[in-house]
Amino acid sequence: MHDVNAPMAVAPLQPGVTVDDLGEAVLAGLARPIGRKQAWRSFPTFFWGIITFGFGPLLIWQKRFSEFATLEQQQLLHLAKWIGLHGSENEADELRRDTQRIEPASIFSWLIWIGVIYMGWMFYTWTQQRLGGHLTMQIVMDHTYQYRSWHRYAPSFFIYRTWIFGLVFCYGLHWLHVRSHANAVKQFMLRFNQVLAGHGLPTITPMMPTFLPSIAWWIGGVICVSCSAPWGIAMMFAGWDQQQLIRVCSTQNRAQMAWRLRSMMLAESPASQVPIPIYLQTRCNNTMCQAQVKTTAQFCSRCGQRIMRPAV
Repeated sequence: MHDVNAPMAVAPLQPGVTVDDLGEAVLAGLARPIGRKQAWRSFPTFFWGIITFGFGPLLIWQKRFSEFATLEQQQLLHLAKWIGLHGSENEADELRRDTQRIEPASIFSWLIWIGVIYMGWMFYTWTQQRLGGHLTMQIVMDHTYQYRSWHRYAPSFFIYRTWIFGLVFCYGLHWLHVRSHANAVKQFMLRFNQVLAGHGLPTITPMMPTFLPSIAWWIGGVICVSCSAPWGIAMMFAGWDQQQLIRVCSTQNRAQMAWRLRSMMLAESPASQVPIPIYLQTRCNNTMCQAQVKTTAQFCSRCGQRIMRPAV
């Protein structure tokens, strides 16, 4: 019977071969996509937004975007730590200061919660004063989606205006929070370019979310406007930016940094074994295939699809 307490035999490394455990961990972390669950697509955004009167996505996004920002901040901090151990400590300190600008829970989040609490309090006091606390779903619908009295002095216009402008204000703050995070990561990458230039490596280009949403998001925004909920336009821009940042921009930006980090590791120790993380390995562009292909291959050996490689 095999003795589980017996010492395990470990094969020694070949002469001249070194292993950078921290570098490989940072490399794998940067290459791995993060935050997919934190980025809602258009249909769930507008579905839950409409049935929760606009508050559902706003409140859930605060927690999920904070989780994503924390993960990305930690990965960039680990990259700065590796540079401090294998390069200039001054450059590492500057990179660490840049990561401090990536605030998972910024002033935008606090202002959003204050706005939500204010809207809830105003709606509660209005129902107590006007309706004596008697509230039904039909009354809520009459003052939100089915509101038709546009006279500015109508008694019900105050609560409708608070609902509209309050949500537009909160979703606008979330859009600013996403943009602020993207700009902070951009500043980190520009600082990282200075480190790359010192090592004689090509610089990287930060990728930012596009301003105009896709057609699916515009359809959802138009549906909200047709339901007397113009705050859907603000939700559209905020949701689009968060989806683009997490699913596209962050993944591409960290992949670029991962490739440059691997080049720095190989330049520092040419004989070292630096494996390519699985998420950076070239795969077939055909979603029905996605077979792993050779680095120099032009076509997939399984389905024959031409291989399109992203610029790194």
